[in-house]
Amino acid sequence: MKQMTLGSLFDGIGGWQLAGARNGIKPVWSSEIETFPIEVTKRRFPETKQLGDVTKINGADVEPVDIITSGSPCQDLSIANGGGRKGLDGERSGLFFDAIRIIREMRVSTGNVYPRFYIFENVPGTLSSNSGMDFRTILESITDTEIPI
Repeated sequence: MKQMTLGSLFDGIGGWQLAGARNGIKPVWSSEIETFPIEVTKRRFPETKQLGDVTKINGADVEPVDIITSGSPCQDLSIANGGGRKGLDGERSGLFFDAIRIIREMRVSTGNVYPRFYIFENVPGTLSSNSGMDFRTILESITDTEIPI
């Protein structure tokens, strides 16, 4: 049986890579722009290819993986943001759409074979941002389906 593979967008310090590795899933690549987290994952997972900025990744050009994980930067969705909740319209949390773009590019380039799974993770404020409409947008983007509210 082929070992499952993982790509991690907005990787942080490699939490999804660690979870995958502990469960027999091979981390293949990750995307992160902050220096310290990159150094942590380079040390923990030296074989993982570092892709850098999600806005510069073309999903058709990276190694296809079984699982893509992401949780876009949460500042614009978080209730801890002190009233500045721009939601998915925010510059940071709006990077979620780059994750979806990368997934779609990979699916097209692999004849809808990869990725087989997508795991989205974010803050509780995602559910209430923009009166719940941002969460609806996330679900509709992931499923490519209109979701009635």
